Amino acid sequence: MAGGAFDGDLAKTKAAEAELFGSTGRRSPLRIVVRDSVGPGEKPQRRGYGARLSAEDLAERWGLKTSDADYQDTVERLRVRNPSDGSQVVLTSPIEYLAFGAVHKGHLVRPRLPPKTKLSFELVWRPPEWRRIPLRHRELFAWALWSWLHLGSIGAKARKGFGSLRCVSVDGDLPEELDALPPIADSSLDKLESGVARLLELTGSAEPGDWSRFSKKSRILVSKARFMRWEAAMEALGAWLIVFRRRYGSSFDSRVIDGVPLANRDYEWADQASDPKNSLSDIPDKAGFGLPLPFDRQGSAVTWVPASGNRSDSKDDRRRASPLLLRVGRFGDDDFRPLLIHLPADLVPKGAELRYRYRSGRDYRPRRNPSLRPSNEQESVVGWFLDILEQERGLMRRVTP
Repeated sequence: MAGGAFDGDLAKTKAAEAELFGSTGRRSPLRIVVRDSVGPGEKPQRRGYGARLSAEDLAERWGLKTSDADYQDTVERLRVRNPSDGSQVVLTSPIEYLAFGAVHKGHLVRPRLPPKTKLSFELVWRPPEWRRIPLRHRELFAWALWSWLHLGSIGAKARKGFGSLRCVSVDGDLPEELDALPPIADSSLDKLESGVARLLELTGSAEPGDWSRFSKKSRILVSKARFMRWEAAMEALGAWLIVFRRRYGSSFDSRVIDGVPLANRDYEWADQASDPKNSLSDIPDKAGFGLPLPFDRQGSAVTWVPASGNRSDSKDDRRRASPLLLRVGRFGDDDFRPLLIHLPADLVPKGAELRYRYRSGRDYRPRRNPSLRPSNEQESVVGWFLDILEQERGLMRRVTP
């Protein structure tokens, strides 16, 4: 919230955070007390998660009909075969796709809090110190809390739809800043839309920033369709991502986006990239969904390196969070809907370049491309994904004005 309100000014953002949450020089006027304890969570389980879908099932989630002209091409683009047996078609679990890392080969490898787990916490203010904080900073805290409860998540894979929250009740006296918010415990779709409109009025910046934050370019989309179960909503989210990303830019991909032909752009690179001797032409557009982008079973990936002269301080910092947050919103007892929150930002820090990084730790820059600053296609690929969902497929509608 602060990054958007202060136009990306880090000094102002840091000062507001210190006043609200404390720093090495001052204590926070706010205390957070968790009242419920749920233990360590469920132990890892050895089972599959969610339905396993065929290429035809994925195409159906995308809204295609067998009579559509591009149906067969799309199904072919979505079909995956076992690499050890080219005749065996592999089914896909969209939920496991979203949980990559937390779920490995169908097995949950981390503890989790079960769905419908109820928690409560208390926010306790020290009134004299709280009132000394500038009103704008207190309002930003209030909106950050509202955003977290209605658009945010907690825990592992929080950007991929897991850990979605729903506030069911609020007790006690609220400071005036929170009392002026849209009702925190009202999870209706109408209240979400009016709240988002007010939230974005606080963002002064019109351009994406150095890191993911609210700006005038932020987009929030909600599914037009309602789902009876959260699992079905999650499967829809995963299926949409799979359909867009799978076989993106293959030789038979006839799509054109913003005048850019996608054929031979982005998929077949993976077969070549494992061998540094190959003359790769570029970095995949899919890097725009976040880094690192793995491309083989040996742990090699697309990452980034900082500007020349500053490489020694980034040996372990090769990640870049996705600007796209996935969430499942619950707007009634049997009304679960996928939400997409796009907080655009620079793909890598200014001056940094993209690289292939092999498991050995060495970097490799494709020979055909002397400059590996992120391309317009890599910076725009998430926006293309949202455009297709909203405008071409009609699966989602925009919540933001």
